[in-house]
Amino acid sequence: MEIKRVIVVGDGSPRDQEVISALAGFKVTYVIENPLGGHLFQGSTVADDFFVHHGDVAVVLTDTVPTHLGHKMPLVSPYSERSMWNAPGHKVLWKKHAKDHNILTPHTFYIRGHDLSQGELSKLHSQVFLPVNIKTSKTNGNLAYDFDVFASSLRDTMAQHGHAYIERHIQGRTMHVCTLRGFRGRDIYVTPVVEKVGDKYHIVHKLDSVQKKYIEDAARLLHSDLGLGHVAQFDFIITPKHVYLQDIHAHPVVDQGSPLLESLHSVGSSLVEFWKLAIEHSRAEFRKKGRLS
Repeated sequence: MEIKRVIVVGDGSPRDQEVISALAGFKVTYVIENPLGGHLFQGSTVADDFFVHHGDVAVVLTDTVPTHLGHKMPLVSPYSERSMWNAPGHKVLWKKHAKDHNILTPHTFYIRGHDLSQGELSKLHSQVFLPVNIKTSKTNGNLAYDFDVFASSLRDTMAQHGHAYIERHIQGRTMHVCTLRGFRGRDIYVTPVVEKVGDKYHIVHKLDSVQKKYIEDAARLLHSDLGLGHVAQFDFIITPKHVYLQDIHAHPVVDQGSPLLESLHSVGSSLVEFWKLAIEHSRAEFRKKGRLS
């Protein structure tokens, strides 16, 4: 069955209209998430069965997915954090996968769940090499060069989020690649390497061929090994001697000015092609689970 009808679930932001424009080949029904609960279509609250009656697939642009939808129709939700790889503590798990494949990552401690005493802070401080980044599964974190900043940042992060990563800070150039399933006839396609210069991302043309292959191979291998979805983003730190995998984003930003969009443009693609493939992938995954004939 060909997908013709798409439900877009948004929050009323300009981003919603950008996505709707990219879905010009589909019949789009636009639903807005109600901050007070439920969803609105043209100002009126809709029932749960509204979605399956008006759409073949749902594109969810909010950071939460309506709980009833996942069992009823294919979903594309690039901004949600439902993926286990975005959950607290799972950076440690994907880093283990990376280590198993001899992929370098900055040394990281993960702590959670309690207030830290002065003695515990001192012990942690003695086990790391400053500077370090104090971050969470959702934030980029603070850079700590001395014990006072280390202690205050760690305490604040734990108080606000209940967990923290203490990650060794690597001085180098930050570069990104994205991976897409089924793009351009490839099982897992790796986009060109991009780097942020000023406020824009640009293709990195002058990159050591060995480092470039390392980045591409690592991203492709881990996308498959971790069972990631249609698209993912990998952040690397490049130094004169080493390449470190710093982060994996199971649901990367696909807005204007993002690494993904710059990468798509560099290979002659666009958000139109991206959303079409994302919808096809979600339908294939839904069928695998036996929920679509």
